[in-house]
Amino acid sequence: MGTVPAGNGTGANCLKFAQQWASAIGSSVAGVETDTNVFQALVDTVPDSLKADAKVLATAYTGYLNIIKKYAGDPTKAMTDPEAQKALQALGTPEVNAAQDKITKYFDAQCPKG
Repeated sequence: MGTVPAGNGTGANCLKFAQQWASAIGSSVAGVETDTNVFQALVDTVPDSLKADAKVLATAYTGYLNIIKKYAGDPTKAMTDPEAQKALQALGTPEVNAAQDKITKYFDAQCPKG
């Protein structure tokens, strides 16, 4: 569902951001209950200039994860639901991709590399 940006995030804010970014973008069907909450934390963590982008990601990913939750975390069962197919497609829209790219670039520019 995306890639985790490079860098070790040794600064306190960077580490918090890196952890939340990794959790959010690496969200999977395992732990769906908590994964949806990670996106609000991501929105709260990024600078104001990236809040709109974080909200785009949060909306797309939580929409998908909430549908997966309906199927007890089983994406195979969920894929028979047309709403799940729409939600999955929403993860690959140009808007979502652009938001993810902006947040990744921020992370790469602001956080120390290891």
